[in-house]
Amino acid sequence: MRIHKPYNEGDAMTNPNIASSFLFSDGRGNWEVWLGIASQHVQHVLNDPRFCGPEEALQRCSESMEFIIKTTMWFDVLASVMTQQVPRFLQMHCRIFNNAFIGDPLTRGAGSEETTTSMLPVMGCENKVVLAIAEISNLAHWKESMLRRGRLSYPELVQRGLAIEEMFLAPNTPVNPIVPLQPGMYGPPALA
Repeated sequence: MRIHKPYNEGDAMTNPNIASSFLFSDGRGNWEVWLGIASQHVQHVLNDPRFCGPEEALQRCSESMEFIIKTTMWFDVLASVMTQQVPRFLQMHCRIFNNAFIGDPLTRGAGSEETTTSMLPVMGCENKVVLAIAEISNLAHWKESMLRRGRLSYPELVQRGLAIEEMFLAPNTPVNPIVPLQPGMYGPPALA
């Protein structure tokens, strides 16, 4: 598909919805084109030279553009899992969401940096979970690439997997899966 004009916010809002209808229907159809259009617009917004980086661009955009950015980035992660490709926004996921607020956005003021950089209100998924899925998808891509070349090192695969596990599951990280961030997050409490 050739780009004849820059895509606008309306184009970017429509395309993730079209892509999602394909993605959630066994991934059949031409969803890559629709997600690609939204991705191009999101890249343009996040790389706007008026801002110091994608974090500031996200924090200063409209609510609708914030929704478009987060939805597109989420679908990019889901698509990468299906295609075993590196998520397009992996670098931006790390920059924007790695150290962002992870708690309940309802306890913070609407429009604050904490809610703007949280995936929880839009996707119902914490930032670290989105990052973990993106990193695991990236690892799967690396593994398949090395297998095709006949150069897969299982010790290196394990080491890379452990690095991801350590990053997202270690007790000293902000998200410790043993301690729920919200009551009932890991199911109903055990009866005494």
